[in-house]
Amino acid sequence: MILDDDTDQHRALTRALGPDYDYALFASSSEIFQAAAPDLFLCDLQLADGRALEVLAKARANWPTTARLVISGQLTEADLIQFLNRDLAHRVLRKPWAVEELRQSVLEGLAMTRVLKDRQYWQELSLTDPVTHLWNRRGFLQQMVRESSRARRHRRPYSLLMIDLDRFKEMNDEKGHSYGDEVLRKLSRLFTESVRAIDWVCRYGGDEFAILLPEAGTEEAFEVAERLRLKASAELGLHLSLGLAAYPDHAEDPAQIVESADRALYTAKTSGRNQTAIAGSKATPLT
Repeated sequence: MILDDDTDQHRALTRALGPDYDYALFASSSEIFQAAAPDLFLCDLQLADGRALEVLAKARANWPTTARLVISGQLTEADLIQFLNRDLAHRVLRKPWAVEELRQSVLEGLAMTRVLKDRQYWQELSLTDPVTHLWNRRGFLQQMVRESSRARRHRRPYSLLMIDLDRFKEMNDEKGHSYGDEVLRKLSRLFTESVRAIDWVCRYGGDEFAILLPEAGTEEAFEVAERLRLKASAELGLHLSLGLAAYPDHAEDPAQIVESADRALYTAKTSGRNQTAIAGSKATPLT
């Protein structure tokens, strides 16, 4: 994708690139973000509307795996360093450019896009569970730290549910791991479809899940926990034990919140399973 409002530059770029590439030419930034993410974004820094920096920042946000190549005739060396340090472009091509220089920059930009896509793939793979495609423990704990920081800054509550699928080991041993994996996927879908868009659902490990509930205090989180428990029983025939801890009711630090919710989960399991326990309290009676 090329954004340049200079018709002479359009013609020069078209001649230089020739038939070797498929590309779209745009003279205005108003339509480019309606298109799919390109393999390479080439932008002239001297747009008539003066919005090139704004467009590049938006391209960085909207197309994080697309390399950005900037053409400019006015950047000083100091400007260039600052520009690259702000991560607005991966490569800057100065005017007047030579054809071979442009083509080499395009090749390097396409290679950078492949690197960015591979990096995102492996990063997502390292933070997600391969069976359920939920966040794994590592990804979830990173989000816990971010949410804790936000809650402290704005003095807002959040809650954590630790959830155990009762007698999952016996189920796995009796019916096999493929059956067990399908049960985990069904339960994952039930969780994600039953909570808000701002909530975070995670497979914490084995038969254990975790759900982070921003802006939810103890009472609201308890209602969510009981709704999920009863829904899992009614729709899937599964029994859940749940432990609940909330900020700031039960702890201040995210690690302490996790520990408090885990202890509450242990209380629920040792009190007969299929129930919700709140940190520092007894488990709810069975229903």
